[in-house]
Amino acid sequence: MDARTRLLMLRGLLWGLLIAWGWKWNYLLPAYNIYDLRPLDVPFFPAWLECAEVYGILYVAPVLVSLVGFLRNRPGAYGAALGAFAVCASLMLLHQGTYNDATYVTAFWVALIGLWAYRASAHPAHDFRQRLGFLSQLLIGLLFLGGIVGKLTPGYFDGTVLYEIYFKERQYFTFRLVRALVEPEQLATAAKLYSWMVLAVEASLASLPMWPTRPALVVAIFALGGLVVFNNTSLASVVVSVMGLAAVSLWLERVPAESTDVHAPARIHRQGT
Repeated sequence: MDARTRLLMLRGLLWGLLIAWGWKWNYLLPAYNIYDLRPLDVPFFPAWLECAEVYGILYVAPVLVSLVGFLRNRPGAYGAALGAFAVCASLMLLHQGTYNDATYVTAFWVALIGLWAYRASAHPAHDFRQRLGFLSQLLIGLLFLGGIVGKLTPGYFDGTVLYEIYFKERQYFTFRLVRALVEPEQLATAAKLYSWMVLAVEASLASLPMWPTRPALVVAIFALGGLVVFNNTSLASVVVSVMGLAAVSLWLERVPAESTDVHAPARIHRQGT
């Protein structure tokens, strides 16, 4: 892989993580202030994973390492930033203030795949692009598989969950539009139909690892973006890092083979002779 392609790949992965991380700021800042003023004491968490200062450090650290990475613009610096995201995201998943938050679940896996890409791209095999593309498909497929498994409940089958959370009072443009177009007594039926559609779409997208790489990544990017646009902008912190991974993988699919295949120059030389 040539140096420019490798740098662009790592930079793209890092930007996806930074945007997703930054999107969480509007929630984290007030949550941090509340957590600092009214700390909780739960025996399950050790003291350092209850500390508000640790919470803040884990959030800021990968951002600072990323800034250094952009200033240095070297593969090693970007690799260090991806490593910082992986470590801090894993610890955020254990901290009481951010325990099991979906934003850090996706950030952790994207950073981990990014670290693999950093190492593997130093001496890439001829199928490096295919491997990265499949890892992207696998992560996205598992993301939707987890979503569909978690929704296999009576509340989703009859639509009451989405009715109570979104259709009844949520002041988001899609649900305001539905309330304007549908009679109040029909709103529960609309929520039920919408819930069935969500189940069907997520079940289909869980099969993405079995699709051809390019169409799978294109569909994944639009599906993840649709979740944010039509449901809840706060979901951007969960999906943008994954969208960044998919976009980078799709871009590499379109890069000429000699830019990513370590064996390509040798093949070209042999063909020329």
